[in-house]
Amino acid sequence: MEKKILPYTIHDWSSYSGKYHPYNIAKHEPRKVESRWSCANSKFFSKLDTQFILLKLKEPCVVTDILFGKYCAPHLCNLKEFAVYGGRDQWHLLLLLKAGLTNDSNTEAFTLQSQKENSNVFPFACKYIKIVPLQAHAPEFNLSIWYVELHGYNAPHCLSATEKQRVKELETKAIKYLLSYFLYKGNSQVCSAIAHHYQIPYMLSPLNLLYSAICESGDLCDAIRLFEEKVWKELSQRWKKEAQPKILTKEISLLSRGIGPRSGHQMVYNPQDNSIYHYGGWDGIETFSDLWKFSVETQSWSLLGPNQPPGKRVCHRMVLDSSRQCIYLLGNYFGTAGGSLVSPDVKPDFWKYNIKKGYWTCLSKDTSIEQGPMAIFDQAMTLNEKENILYVCGGCKWDPGDLVFETFYLYYVDYGIWERKLIAFKSLNANMNLLTERMGHCMEYAADEDLIYVFGGQTHDQEFLADMHIIDTSSWEAQSHDWSQCGKDCPYPAFCQRSSLDEKKKRIFAFYGYEQREYHKILQPSIWAYYIEQKQWKKVIDINEKIGNPHPCARKGLIYDRFGHALAVNWETETFYISGGNASSHPLKPMKLKDFWKLQINEEWGQDTVYEQVLLELHIQRFYELKFKDPVKAIYYLQTELQPKFKKHQTFWVQMITGIFKEKLGFEDLRRLRIETFEKICDLLPHCEDEIIPSDTLLNMVELF
Repeated sequence: MEKKILPYTIHDWSSYSGKYHPYNIAKHEPRKVESRWSCANSKFFSKLDTQFILLKLKEPCVVTDILFGKYCAPHLCNLKEFAVYGGRDQWHLLLLLKAGLTNDSNTEAFTLQSQKENSNVFPFACKYIKIVPLQAHAPEFNLSIWYVELHGYNAPHCLSATEKQRVKELETKAIKYLLSYFLYKGNSQVCSAIAHHYQIPYMLSPLNLLYSAICESGDLCDAIRLFEEKVWKELSQRWKKEAQPKILTKEISLLSRGIGPRSGHQMVYNPQDNSIYHYGGWDGIETFSDLWKFSVETQSWSLLGPNQPPGKRVCHRMVLDSSRQCIYLLGNYFGTAGGSLVSPDVKPDFWKYNIKKGYWTCLSKDTSIEQGPMAIFDQAMTLNEKENILYVCGGCKWDPGDLVFETFYLYYVDYGIWERKLIAFKSLNANMNLLTERMGHCMEYAADEDLIYVFGGQTHDQEFLADMHIIDTSSWEAQSHDWSQCGKDCPYPAFCQRSSLDEKKKRIFAFYGYEQREYHKILQPSIWAYYIEQKQWKKVIDINEKIGNPHPCARKGLIYDRFGHALAVNWETETFYISGGNASSHPLKPMKLKDFWKLQINEEWGQDTVYEQVLLELHIQRFYELKFKDPVKAIYYLQTELQPKFKKHQTFWVQMITGIFKEKLGFEDLRRLRIETFEKICDLLPHCEDEIIPSDTLLNMVELF
């Protein structure tokens, strides 16, 4: 069945300015500047959703796409950000899309969330579509919409099928939330009756037994026995099936005395000599031109050259050619560094380092006059070793007044020739700006598929991105994916992340640090793995974070929060190496780091460590139960049972003992600790979607309505 253009009428609006009436958006007249809706006084809005325009369809339809027309030239009133809502009732609408338009003259179409491949959102019919403009490309300009077109289906059998499916799925989901809540209240018989009546297959999690022992009766002796004898046996059988990728982190040592705190440096791992090569960086005052080598075998650093020919570098990029044993270096931060202004007439040079002979060769003194990129920094680079072609994407060019970006280039190493490449897009709403005009992004080349993956980074308007473009190098066509509406199942929009491709297992690991949450940019480190065949993101569990040990991506302790760090990867041993970075995003408090970490992928990790950690949590809760009843018995239990059984630092036990005398537990405090212990155990242990686990709230049902 083909999609149709769905007719609509302008049902309601928040305001309009002068002759820019809402009715104008139904006509596509791109050469008439007055053919648009423009709301009033955009700079005085007190709420982001104050302004809106409400469209009413002739009949309920499954709206799959929305298309926006624009003026025939770029216009600062274009919507940098907007939201689209839909539903049968104008007072109860669901969010279908949150996106933005590029400031050009191209028509852009967007797929609505209700039609995307998302297991949490179901197709449904809409009678009303509400468009909420959030921000124009210039804050001082009014918000404008030039033209809107809706696409979808209105056939009766299509509407009937989608409505029935949505109602059934939402009903099942709502009942499962109710079952979790009744279990929390201890009404297991009510749960069984409800599930039987609605014919909903469900299974009680083995964790329910622990919940009853921990949270309801407070019998931690029984909880420990249940876990050791029954619960663990059931959960360990499904461990491999439900396992997420995991990383075990360890600080190797502080960097060599000669390598001080810095960010914007680069590292590459060379498998032939089992070494890491480290170049440049900036400590907040000085930019460096030193080349270091770290031997993985001897665990030691050596200085190969204090003042290397490429000169002082920061925010550059390096790529290793393993087969030819050389390193390519391109880019530098052409702006202000350490209070001094870099001259705008600086030339974009390009360098190659011969690893075996130990010297640098200048491949180009000025790539811009050789049809290559201009002076850039924070670009992305990757190498096709088989064809000996270097790919360069994006990066910011020097401009004292604004952020100006580069496009996509190929460098044919054998011939010393640059080629600027235009990418053709398959999706209607994508364009060249979305792919190339960005900085601080990632790019990986998959040799087996002959595909290039570009994702993340920052746009010219300093917005962070949560997208991915997959470029076929045989046809130079690209497919685009937007993860910004997928919530917790995907990374947040991010800038200056680091990535590496695991070709054997077909996955990309990405190390995030500087993320955008709604309208705030924060340091929130996390590690994600993108599985290429499944087209799915999975969050990587940091083992040390789970068990409370130091690690480089700590959420607590600002010293470990970072972005602008360096990453090198040994895929033979599945080991990542991370060094330095910015521990603060404040321009006046750069806070550079000088630590050096090893992160080891361990697919089978978990069973022994988690078993011990869950037992520790249970025994600690038993300690608190004794502390509530008899502090003396609690101290005796800690000294005779806890300390001999679990290996923790002495300060850990001292804090627990001194806490007895610092604070007195009330019953509500004890109940809170029981719930927190149960939640920690739930986070550590695997469980599947069909399981019903006790929950103390029904607020999660709000998303259904």
